[in-house]
Amino acid sequence: MRYQRDYSQVNEAGDFSPAPSGVYRLRIIKVEDGKTQAGDPKATLTFLIVNDCLYKGKTIPFHTVTLLPPESQGAGFAKHFLRVIGQPYQGKVSVDTDAWKDKEFIARVEVEDYKNKNGDQRTKNVVDQTWHLEDEHPNFSCATSVEAKAAKVEDKVNADEDPDRVPF
Repeated sequence: MRYQRDYSQVNEAGDFSPAPSGVYRLRIIKVEDGKTQAGDPKATLTFLIVNDCLYKGKTIPFHTVTLLPPESQGAGFAKHFLRVIGQPYQGKVSVDTDAWKDKEFIARVEVEDYKNKNGDQRTKNVVDQTWHLEDEHPNFSCATSVEAKAAKVEDKVNADEDPDRVPF
C-alpha cells in the first residue's frame, strides 16, 4: 500500500518509557467504558502526570476500575477509587464514568515488567495506591525540571574536578 502524508507539522514521538516509580498527581484524561467477561461494568482509564516535575505530561494508560457487586470481595476497590476522585461513594450511588474525566488525585505509581503480544519483554506503569487530593499522602518523588537541571550541572562540575568520578 502507498499513502501520502504531510508530517511537516507533526512532532515526532519516541519516548515510550514509563515514568519511574514514585508519587505523582494524576488527572484522568480518558475513560473507556466496557464490561468484564463476567458482565460487570468496568472503566479503562488513561492518566496524565500533572505535578511540576520532569515527567509532567507523561501518560499512564490502561488502568481498569471494575464496578463489582457490593457482595464481591473486590467491591471496596471501586468504592475507594470513587472517594479518591471526589465522586459519590457512600450508600446507594449512581456511578457516572463520564464525570470522571479531568478528576485529579494522588497516586503511587510503580514500574512493572510484562510481555507484549510478540513475547517481547517490556515495562509499563501501574497505579499501586491512591489518595484524594486532601488526604495525607507521601511527598511527591520526582524532581522538578529546575532541580534536575541543577543536579546535572553539579554532576558535570564534579566530574570535571574528578575525571574518575562517574556522574550518576
